[in-house]
Amino acid sequence: MTVSQLVNRIARELGRPALLEDGRYRVVAFSPQSEVIDEVRRRSILEHRAGPGVHSWLAELGVYRSDEVMHVPRNPALGMMQRLYVPIRTPDGARAHLWLIEEPDRMPPADVARARELAERLAEEWARLHSQRDDESARRAERTRVLILGDRRERHAAADELIASGDVEAASSLRAHLVTVRDRGTLSRDDLEAAERRIRRAAASLAPLTLVTADGVVVVVPDDGGRLHPPVDVVAERLRSAVVRDDGPLREPVVAIGGSAARVADSARSHREAQRALAIATAFGLPGPTVAWDGLGAYRGLQAAASLGVRSEDFEAGLDGLLEERDGDVLLETLEAYLRYGGRLRDVAARLNVHRATVYHRLARVERILGVDLQDGLERLGVHLAVLLHRIERDATR
Repeated sequence: MTVSQLVNRIARELGRPALLEDGRYRVVAFSPQSEVIDEVRRRSILEHRAGPGVHSWLAELGVYRSDEVMHVPRNPALGMMQRLYVPIRTPDGARAHLWLIEEPDRMPPADVARARELAERLAEEWARLHSQRDDESARRAERTRVLILGDRRERHAAADELIASGDVEAASSLRAHLVTVRDRGTLSRDDLEAAERRIRRAAASLAPLTLVTADGVVVVVPDDGGRLHPPVDVVAERLRSAVVRDDGPLREPVVAIGGSAARVADSARSHREAQRALAIATAFGLPGPTVAWDGLGAYRGLQAAASLGVRSEDFEAGLDGLLEERDGDVLLETLEAYLRYGGRLRDVAARLNVHRATVYHRLARVERILGVDLQDGLERLGVHLAVLLHRIERDATR
C-alpha cells in the first residue's frame, strides 16, 4: 500500500480529513475532499504547504518537537480548525507529520489509539519511500557526474540511462550553466553544496541535472529557445538569484552559460563552453553577473589560438618593451582603450578621464616604442591581437 493509499485509509477508518507533510512541511498526500475543510487545509492542498504563519505558530506550541500525539487547538486568526497531530518517525531519522481535523468534536481515545497504530504502518511505508527516493537521487547524481565528466563512451551510456529513467527527454536540447564566483578559491565544498540545494528548489520546474565540481555548481536544463521553457537569460537570473547572499563568498555570484547541446550526450561540451566562457570573462575583464558562450564571438577564437600556443609576441614583439616603461601600465591602458573604441579619441579621453591632448601624446609614445603606425589598418590589427592575447597570458600567470 502506498503512502497516499494509507492516508486515504486512515481518513476512512477514522472519519476525519487527513493530510501528511514531510519534514520540511511540504504536503505529500491528503485524503479526498470532504465537507470539513478550513483555510489552512485549502491552502495546503492548493499551494502544497500551510504557510509560514501556521508553521511559526505550531513551532511555538512545540508541535514539531513532540514525539507524542497532540491535540492542537483552533486558531481562528489563521483560519485553522482544531486538529490531532500524529508524529511520524522512521528508524533512519526521517520525519513526517500526520494531521487529522477534529471537528466538530475531539476524537475519542479509541480513535486516537487507532491513529497511532496506523501511523506506525505509515512510518514503515514512509521509510521505504524515503529510502527509494535517496536511491533514485544517488543514481541520478552519479549519471549526471558521468554525463559531464566521463569519457565519450561513458557519457553516451549515462545519457541513455537518464533518458530511460525519465530524468530527461530523448529529443530535448540541453544547456549547461556554471554557477560560481570570480574568485573560486573563496568557495568551500559546503558553500557549493548549499548552493546546489537552493538551485534545485528554485529551478524545480525545469527538472535540472546538477553537479558540484571544483569550479562551482553545474546546472543542465532544457533549452528550447523559450518555446516551452524560460529563455536563457531568465534561467541564468533565476539560478543567480537562488544562490546570492548578503554576505560571504556568494555576495556576487556569476553564471557562465554554455552553448546549446542538441543531444543529451553533448551536455559535456556545453559544460566545457561554460568553463571557457568564464575563463574568457575573467581574462578580458568582461563585466556583468552572466557571461554566455554564444555572445563571445572573437574572444572564443583568441582563447582557442592561445591554447594552441599562439602568443602575443607572434603579432607584436614590442609589448614587453612598452610595459618596461616607467608608466607602461598607463600606456597599455591607453592603447587598449584606443583599440576598443575604434580610434575615437573623444570616447578614449572620456573613458580615461583625461584631455584628448594627453591621449595624443601617449599614443605617439606607443607608436614610437612599438615602431608601428596605428593609422595603418594591418599594423593596428596586429597590435590589437597582441594586446588581447597578452590579456590571456597575464591571466594565466596569476
